[in-house]
Amino acid sequence: MIQNSKKTGKNRIRAGAVSLLMALMLILPAIPASAAEVSEDNSNYDYTFQNIDGGTISTQSGGSCKMLVFFSRTCSNCQNVLGRLSNSSWVQDGSLAEVCAVECNGGTIQTDVENFRNTYCPNAGSMQFGYGFSAYDAWNAYMNLVPSAGTLPLIVLVDADNNICQITNGPSADSGIEQKLEDLNNNSGSNPSNPGDSGSQNPGDSGSQNPDGSQKPNDTVEGAKKEKTESSSASGSSCDHVEETVSVNDATTGSDAVAMTRCIKCGAILRYEEVPNSAYAVFLKETANSILTAKQTTVVVSTETWVSFDKRVFDAMKQCPNVTLTVNYVYNGTPYVLEIPAGTNVDLLMDENGFGDFRYIEQVLNGNV
Repeated sequence: MIQNSKKTGKNRIRAGAVSLLMALMLILPAIPASAAEVSEDNSNYDYTFQNIDGGTISTQSGGSCKMLVFFSRTCSNCQNVLGRLSNSSWVQDGSLAEVCAVECNGGTIQTDVENFRNTYCPNAGSMQFGYGFSAYDAWNAYMNLVPSAGTLPLIVLVDADNNICQITNGPSADSGIEQKLEDLNNNSGSNPSNPGDSGSQNPGDSGSQNPDGSQKPNDTVEGAKKEKTESSSASGSSCDHVEETVSVNDATTGSDAVAMTRCIKCGAILRYEEVPNSAYAVFLKETANSILTAKQTTVVVSTETWVSFDKRVFDAMKQCPNVTLTVNYVYNGTPYVLEIPAGTNVDLLMDENGFGDFRYIEQVLNGNV
């Protein structure tokens, strides 16, 4: 990986050179996250996300029905579906289920989700909104119960006994949801064994039964999982995906860029992934630009994440020898202030790969190296 914020010393600094170049390259396809194990009795997964209003959101039901809506804030289908749901009285008052909308882009920050709620769901009422790095894994786990790769949003209904009862996805994912929840509440305490019985699109729902009235295997979540596995074994996928990777979130100094890989033929979202250490690259670029465009003799940089510079920052200081660079940073939980005076021979502050750790720079400036 690129020079890590927690690494110090010249030997560790060298390790960042190659990784920095990798962070600036085009995004390479990544291995999809593994789905969590699901038991044969359709019991629910256990994931936890951050709630934008404080606390956490769990995928587990707490003795009452729960509806999970996995979405992407840039997805127009998600904007439309969540907009419709937020205008429903049963969502606003939470009378049929605890409704939780979870942004499944693992790199999303709290303000992004807050802005989405305020823009598309201003009347959300009791609907909760969550985010977090585990959100992608959760979405991927539930999506793997759908026989064919699906699009967002993805809606999961969980009954009071914490069993997965229905999964729908796409632009009409909310169709029939209210009636299904009413049925679940009317049968409270039962263990629904037919996740696809609602008249809406469900994982593996063939809409038929065996002559004796029992369900066919693919009418259950477990059956859907089996069908998906068998289908994948036979043909690899219901769609011969042609992948393209697009940027979802640009990197900031505090968070890596996030990319989405989707199929250009069927539109299925295949995975989300972070671009490793792209946040560090932004930090370096912004620091160098601050020096090069400085209108005063002192430039102040603050970071709670990073503890090193690379050659571009030192080159900027060479071009602007009259600029003093002050760095407020945190190392092992302790705040420090590093000052690199104007006119400093910055060649002494970096190793042969062009990296300079803040703690090492202090030692050089103090004459201890």
